[in-house]
Amino acid sequence: MPNQQNHEDDPIRISCYNAARQRYGDDVPEAVISRLEEELQHIVRNGFSDPYIVAARIVDKANADGFTMAIRGSVGSSIVAYLLGITEVNPLPPHYQCLECRHVEWAADAVDSGFDLPSELCAKCGGKFVGDGHRIPYQTFFGADGNTSPNIDLYTAWEYEEHANNELNYQMHNSIWRSGIPVPDIIPHNAASVLKRVHTLTGIDPRSIPMNDPKALSLFRSTDAIGVTPDQIKSKVATYGIPEMGIGPVRDMLQMTQPSSFSELVQISGLSHGVGTWDGNARERIQEGAGTLRTSIACRDQLMMDLMKFGVDMETAYSITVSKRKDLPIAESVEAMLESKVPAWYMESYRKVRYLFPKSHAVSYVISAVRYAFYKLHFPMEFYAAYFSVHGIDVDMELCTRGERDIRNSPEEVRPEGYHTLQGMAPEKALQEMALELALEMNARGMRIRKSSHAGGRYVVESELYGTLEIPFIARQQSHRVI
Repeated sequence: MPNQQNHEDDPIRISCYNAARQRYGDDVPEAVISRLEEELQHIVRNGFSDPYIVAARIVDKANADGFTMAIRGSVGSSIVAYLLGITEVNPLPPHYQCLECRHVEWAADAVDSGFDLPSELCAKCGGKFVGDGHRIPYQTFFGADGNTSPNIDLYTAWEYEEHANNELNYQMHNSIWRSGIPVPDIIPHNAASVLKRVHTLTGIDPRSIPMNDPKALSLFRSTDAIGVTPDQIKSKVATYGIPEMGIGPVRDMLQMTQPSSFSELVQISGLSHGVGTWDGNARERIQEGAGTLRTSIACRDQLMMDLMKFGVDMETAYSITVSKRKDLPIAESVEAMLESKVPAWYMESYRKVRYLFPKSHAVSYVISAVRYAFYKLHFPMEFYAAYFSVHGIDVDMELCTRGERDIRNSPEEVRPEGYHTLQGMAPEKALQEMALELALEMNARGMRIRKSSHAGGRYVVESELYGTLEIPFIARQQSHRVI
């Protein structure tokens, strides 16, 4: 076992090893111990334990209260954060884990996400195997020397924001906080609110949803699974209402690349959030048949891992990745890549990139997107009810009660290209277009929205007749929510 630097009794170390044994069995695999020790030595040495411990307590309290939390920030690439339950993103290489005997089998290098592994039974005990792991190095956020302070943003439902902040304040009151170490941020988000409501309506916990459901994944490349045609909903993919995946440009990416796996959706997320990554770069290579989603430079962590595969040493690969993240001059980077014989096509693509999205963020976003897709496919009325419960307050729902023809011919007509992000568009305009897209889709699926006599409150009320949503009409309010 690696040197633990006489910190065996540190609370964060004890918690992590307890969690590791619970997840991987008493005989924790060496690959898990090695990664855990690397991170713990940096965290404990630099006095960074408190943000992890406080965040873990906040997430534990939220889970106990029936709310899930998503994470954005540097610790999304941390095995410590994963074992403490702060993040659902496991940064280890893809692997199988038996839910019965805890036996672990590591996947081949060609596998990019453990969520892509097919359902199997454990060869050791016959128990159920589950896949996990996304191959994310900690250096891209912690720094090559591990001295970068952790950054923890916790996304929660709007209705839980006050409770989460109260818990944060309570935890901070009972901690001795070192100066200069960032405090976890609580950020309310519509996606968390929608998932909470659909969880309540269906009884299906978002955390129990499989990430490799073929039918749910098919929504990202076709409309077949929801029983409509592209002409009916003016889209060739069924991602209306799914965070990050419903906007026009991303639907174009999905249509062209036809992703069929979780890892390919992570590439889509990275490419769509990057700058200089898709148009004029990956898009053209894929169209020409010269590249694929998998070979495209989509995330900053992938850049570092690719360079190391090409023979660049870790410190240089990290330095090149940091230079690209900060959009610094690339002359030295190119020289180092030439010396390591990085392929010419890769260097050309690298030169065009101006910003790369963190892979841990992309994985977190796709986890949420797949959950939306699962509910939308298997529990459509509950999904639409939850969606409009959260978003309906911000739009003119009158338009959404009209039939398919009226929605198509309204002044706010749903356009085939869809809305194109909030940049250059008023938030209320984007919200209205999203609502109309969902209303059009509902009609195409044989479902309706109608006015209700229900008074008070802003929530969508499900009718006794399954297939119709009743909406309490109230005065529209301006909202500044993240959508």
